Amino acid sequence: ADDYRAMMARAQALAILGDGPAAREATRQALAQTIPTRDVIVRSEQRMRELLGLAMMADSGELAAAMDDYLRLEMKYWQFDGLMLDPVFDRHREHPAMRALEAKYSRKGPDA
Repeated sequence: ADDYRAMMARAQALAILGDGPAAREATRQALAQTIPTRDVIVRSEQRMRELLGLAMMADSGELAAAMDDYLRLEMKYWQFDGLMLDPVFDRHREHPAMRALEAKYSRKGPDA
């Protein structure tokens, strides 16, 4: 059986190398495996890793749409503010769609 963790690691490596189509396919295959399909916590963690890959290869609008889908999940480890600590998101921070997500999901107060 294929290991969803290895597939997602492969997807991230392909994203780093700039091979978007292969990275997207590896992500699709990872998320289609039995454990991520049935276990909502595992799936949410794999979806978060998908966001890291998208941050490297997608435009900010696509990333924001995927991040919004992730943040609407009932079960997840990461909230918006925790995700945004990763420097992989730096080039997307000022995009209007990402700013809209910040307004919607950030837990930081006005003095933060």
